[in-house]
Amino acid sequence: PFYEQALAIEPQTLESGSRELESRATALYNDARRPGAWQAAFTAEQINGWLATQLDDVYAEALPDEIADPRVAIGDGALTLGFRTRRGGVDTVVSADAAVSITESGVVAIRLLGVRAGALPIPVMQVADELAKACQELALPVRWTQHGGKPIALVDLNGNLASDDRRIVLRSAELHDNTLFLSGHTAAQEAATD
Repeated sequence: PFYEQALAIEPQTLESGSRELESRATALYNDARRPGAWQAAFTAEQINGWLATQLDDVYAEALPDEIADPRVAIGDGALTLGFRTRRGGVDTVVSADAAVSITESGVVAIRLLGVRAGALPIPVMQVADELAKACQELALPVRWTQHGGKPIALVDLNGNLASDDRRIVLRSAELHDNTLFLSGHTAAQEAATD
């Protein structure tokens, strides 16, 4: 149901959400470049606006041809990603539920909870294997592990966002009220090694 609702959003609302997401992402990027605390919030509406209006322009060649129209829903403690796909001559909507947390070392941990094609469950480990291959092909900073039989993608943002003179530490990533809340701080590299 969330996917149908997300696809029904008016084009002007999608454009507005996309602009707001880009504005907030730019502000977060600028805040994280300076020493001190920072925080940001991104709504599902903003994320879906960007996915609907900018994804094809920015990452057109990164998405497989059989994936179209990705959208998200944010619940309490969980995120759902849905997209249209065509495999073996069958059109369906695939949805994946995930929980997001931050490890003690500041790495983003995305735990894949379940995947469905329509209403039918898909083996989570099979999907994780495909995602791991895609991450490797795209040279994304993702390492895969598992806990309790569920695959976990570990994303070390610091490797891509840090510089010689600063270290970015993500302290929390919370999902509630249809919003992703991020907070952290940026430290001078000398202070980060103490």
